[in-house]
Amino acid sequence: MKTGAPSFASHVQRELTPYRLGVSVAVSVLIAGVFAVFSLGSRASSDQQVLAALSPYLATLVETGDRPEILRVLHGVKESRNMDLVLVQRDQTFASTRSVSEMDQSFLKPAPGLRIWGSGFNRSNIVSSLPVLHQGGPSQGALLYSFTPLGPTLVSALGVSLVTLIGSLFISFFSARQMRAAIKGALRPLEQLHREIQGLSTTEAQGSDPIQVRELEEIRQTISKTKLDLTNARERLAEEKAKKLSANAYRDLIHNLHNPLAALRRMVGISVDPSVDEATQAEAQQDVARIADQILFQISSAKKNLENQPLSLRETDLRDCVRESARIIETLRPSDAQKQISVVLPDQSVVVAHDPTLLQSAVVNLLENGLEASRERVELSLEMLNGNALIRVSDDGPGMDESQLSIYLQGRGQSKKAKRQAHGLSSASHIVRTHGGKIVYKRSELGGASFEIRLEVAP
Repeated sequence: MKTGAPSFASHVQRELTPYRLGVSVAVSVLIAGVFAVFSLGSRASSDQQVLAALSPYLATLVETGDRPEILRVLHGVKESRNMDLVLVQRDQTFASTRSVSEMDQSFLKPAPGLRIWGSGFNRSNIVSSLPVLHQGGPSQGALLYSFTPLGPTLVSALGVSLVTLIGSLFISFFSARQMRAAIKGALRPLEQLHREIQGLSTTEAQGSDPIQVRELEEIRQTISKTKLDLTNARERLAEEKAKKLSANAYRDLIHNLHNPLAALRRMVGISVDPSVDEATQAEAQQDVARIADQILFQISSAKKNLENQPLSLRETDLRDCVRESARIIETLRPSDAQKQISVVLPDQSVVVAHDPTLLQSAVVNLLENGLEASRERVELSLEMLNGNALIRVSDDGPGMDESQLSIYLQGRGQSKKAKRQAHGLSSASHIVRTHGGKIVYKRSELGGASFEIRLEVAP
């Protein structure tokens, strides 16, 4: 049965999506942070090494006051290292690569900011400084500052972060697809177990393969045994129900013989009663012959009907029985038949305990009678009404004398079209009684007779 709910694999994947995205973002941020820290530390260390390399040479130039050479050296380093250098002596800017206007001006020390790895970090630059002096020589009060922009390093870190995020998301989505496939594979034993459970409601024998999971296999074996036990129980219940209903049918047959036998006895008594006039005796003698013929018809019909006893009554869809009955009639009819048979069935299944072969025989009998009596049309329908299933056969013929209905249902009637016993209604009535139902006669909306087979629907 399909529903709007997602599959278990889709549900797991959907529940894990926030975590997968969160892990991807966290990994990318972590890697970007590690890369930024590593890059900043490496650049700060590199800047300090450059300052240490320049310091001895610049100390000599400061002693000689060769400012042009100092500027040339500082600008050369700036072009190759992409950083600004400022030489400060006694709090005055002696040389600068930032602006000529700074020289010989008071030097404004940068804000300290964060200091790690021997360098300071503010909002825009990595600031490193080192005294300018010869190795082991005296200090001349000069300091060399380097200003390296933070932007390129942060941009690089952001680029690494984006690349890492994209890569992480790709890996996450790929792993999610693999996980979904793996979950589906892992759920196959459960799907097999689900089919086993669904099979409990069917009586058809179905193949059952072992499940490769020990706990599920134990459940499968229990389900298989339970299904077998249920099937056996259904068979026993169906057989017991058939026996019980057959016994009721026997009792009805015996009861139906009581009235005609009582009438026969009365007519025999009248025919031999000397106190009764001859005309009444003659009429009673005629009734004796007529009632005796009816009793013989009823016994003959009962004998024929008792051959049709259901062995078991199984709960199946009554629509299949009605369809098959209509198909049988269409097969038996001549190909040039002019009368129409219409079949009306409900959309929902109608589950009733019945013997399909016997009940088809009853419906076919009613259809044959309807076709004989109809002018142009016979309708076969199935519907639910007040907890009963109604199989209705209606025709547009002249209808039936209701006073004669019980005679025909008991098998005491004679065919109107031939000098023979009419078995159809009696046989149909007997079969319906063995199913715990009854046949009801009404006038048809088509204008003729309407016979309803009423059966109780399983709860």
